[in-house]
Amino acid sequence: MRVFVLGKDTSATAEWSANHPGTENFVSLVENPKRRSLAAIANTLIDSMEGLPDRVVGFLHADTYLAPGAFQAFKDCSLNGSVCGIVGRDPGKGNRWSKNLIDVPGLVWSLRPGPVSTLDACSIFFRRDLGLRFDSETFDGLHCWVEDLCLQAQAKGIRVEVPFADADHRGDSTFQPAWQAEYLMYRTRLGQKWAGTAFETT
Repeated sequence: MRVFVLGKDTSATAEWSANHPGTENFVSLVENPKRRSLAAIANTLIDSMEGLPDRVVGFLHADTYLAPGAFQAFKDCSLNGSVCGIVGRDPGKGNRWSKNLIDVPGLVWSLRPGPVSTLDACSIFFRRDLGLRFDSETFDGLHCWVEDLCLQAQAKGIRVEVPFADADHRGDSTFQPAWQAEYLMYRTRLGQKWAGTAFETT
């Protein structure tokens, strides 16, 4: 497995690295200070793995945390043929989190792991031989590139799920007005691309 941690700058990836000692042999840190398309970056990184033995590729935001054993959980889930990640949306129910052991009725962020419509873009893992590619033309920024790939996978009959794993995502920027406005633009594009397909996002 090869995992790429995507951060806005060196301080973000350095913080992630400091919180995850011993991962250097399978994790690469990628800074993106110019806010380039994450879909384009990810496709380039997948292409760079050509000829390497790693079957599973993963992408993480730098504000994620994976406890010991979590990487193996995502790798195993991917090897079983699923697209998977830390958190995703179960339509009509709420968000499923890998870290949750119980459901808390009425709290949309408290569902146990299981199948989801789309994953949150903070994380995604999948087998390279599934032939999936990120849509860097439609999603030429920082948002909805993972959600789109999840819908591509489901259209091919590939399961999208959140497995049990001790992992979390802070989402520091989520409630900032500028972040919300930019997300809405790409969420609109996602809805237009997948018009006629029922889905939800986190």
